Amino acid sequence: MVGPNGYIGVSFTGNLDSVDPATGAITVIGATGLGALALDTAGLNGTVYETDLNQNLYTINPATGSRNTHWLHRYRSGPHRPADLFDEALFSVGGTLYATWDSFNATP
Repeated sequence: MVGPNGYIGVSFTGNLDSVDPATGAITVIGATGLGALALDTAGLNGTVYETDLNQNLYTINPATGSRNTHWLHRYRSGPHRPADLFDEALFSVGGTLYATWDSFNATP
């Protein structure tokens, strides 16, 4: 996502960072508080969205890095086996924010 000072995204440390496209210099904007749980960043209409490894959705303040909870994932009732592998995507197209999540077990 493009921010006011370059490309912005949440790093593996959970910080919202800005990357200068001309130099590659990284500037830390602020901590989101997600730490290593941060997963994907996307933008829509000037709002920055972030997901985490628990399938929660947040909005991120692009000036400070602080987060607001937008939606918390609630597991369905019934037996639940932790996934061995997963994939996820968060992106916007045509004015709509999309998120995908798929998990599966890789038992031979």
